[in-house]
Amino acid sequence: MLSSAPPASPGLGAGTSTSLAQFQALELAWSRLKSGSPPPPAPPFVVTDPSLPPADGRVHDVAVAGGTLGIVYALSLLSSSPELDVCVIEAAPRIAGREQEWNVSDGELATVLEVLERARALLPAGGTPARAVVTTRFPGCRAGFKNEETAGPLLADPASNSYFPADPSEPSGVGYECFVPAVLNVGVSPANLLAECRDLFLSLGGALREGKRIREVRSPPAGKEATPLLVALSDSSPPADGGAPAADELRARLLLDCMGNASPLVRQVRASLGERPDGICVVVGTCASGYDPERNGSGDIIYTNRPIKSDADSGSLQYFWESFPVSTTPGDPGVGGSGKKTTYMFAYLDADGYRPSLTDIFEDYWKELTVFQKAMSVRKNAPFQPDPTFVNRLLAVNFEAMNELGPSVMMPFMQDVVRPGGLLKALLGTFAKDPAFTPQIILHVGLPNLVDWLGHVAAMFLYAAASKLSEGEGGYAGSAKERFLRQTQLDAWKYGSGEDFKFD
Repeated sequence: MLSSAPPASPGLGAGTSTSLAQFQALELAWSRLKSGSPPPPAPPFVVTDPSLPPADGRVHDVAVAGGTLGIVYALSLLSSSPELDVCVIEAAPRIAGREQEWNVSDGELATVLEVLERARALLPAGGTPARAVVTTRFPGCRAGFKNEETAGPLLADPASNSYFPADPSEPSGVGYECFVPAVLNVGVSPANLLAECRDLFLSLGGALREGKRIREVRSPPAGKEATPLLVALSDSSPPADGGAPAADELRARLLLDCMGNASPLVRQVRASLGERPDGICVVVGTCASGYDPERNGSGDIIYTNRPIKSDADSGSLQYFWESFPVSTTPGDPGVGGSGKKTTYMFAYLDADGYRPSLTDIFEDYWKELTVFQKAMSVRKNAPFQPDPTFVNRLLAVNFEAMNELGPSVMMPFMQDVVRPGGLLKALLGTFAKDPAFTPQIILHVGLPNLVDWLGHVAAMFLYAAASKLSEGEGGYAGSAKERFLRQTQLDAWKYGSGEDFKFD
């Protein structure tokens, strides 16, 4: 099937790896990680060069490495401070987004739209019409955790919509569903968004180096920070005559890494630490037509209708699903009448050698596509093997408690923002609903991991207090470096405690 998939986007961002060859490359990387073999050695990406000479030509204020998200950051910088000299370096022949939509919430989208409007305001009126960035919009998404599929949605039957229904005549242990409005309910066209950002960036005088890879970054030693970085480049594609790619370079005062988790800078840091990832999130999925339009008016943000799947060879997995409807009417983001949907199945796994291959997980995706499932893992040789309904029971009761506590608890959590106050309320609500389950959770997690986790929770409360106390702090005296370090500390307190979340 992958061998006959449509051509991928010319960009190199997330979601563009849709060919069979790209899938096989990911499979090889996953096999290497499971085996514990280190990746092939790579030359250092950032090196300190005591003999780095002063720049004798153009010096960019900021060089942004990676154009898929980098072009958005670069446009934000340039539209906020037009006097800056900003350059974007992109390995692909052209900055381009995938055809498949990105799903975001309105709050996240508003930040990007603000950047676009600020950039357009700096240009003469009457230019090229703005591209349609929002291509799909629907009310919200379902969250559901069920041990088996029911004849109809549990949301339609409040009497049975609880893991432990109040009515003793209703069966227990089936599951729970809730509807979460306005979360990941906006489909954005990456192709249109990145093309719009690229055009605006160039119109504002930004510099763009497409089809260039960064070979090396040479940095001045301590005490010579005034000397700009030297960023060594080469052509991404070898010349037709088979010779070496042409070398190039630029100078910049700051390098902003927007190359994602495959960044060579990140790889260098990981190699220096000598650590393997604690866990992996494996995601497979498709964007396809043929779904029932009558049942395609909303999404699924996290949904499962199976207990834990156990396999003697590859351990235990809990599969989950995520899906978003896609508008098929040009110029109309509504999904009425659309039978098109983006569907993902993903699994959280440790990277032990017995874990299934990506091919096996993709095979499971096709087998389970009609019953919607996603995955959380249980170690093969864990001292405590939970009941197959463990994950569904835990999440069903937790989501029921959060839903009853209201948007102040549910909405930050559903947008990956953990606030200590909301976390504490959710934990207490879950314990009150199912106190007998707590010993099983502790056995599964393990006491050392629980103690370590409680330390992080305590730190979040300290960060929240520090963030509140530092609100409205005036100008900080000191050098530019000291002011920068102070601002990073304030940001750590704010973002580390979820104080950045904006309630509508």
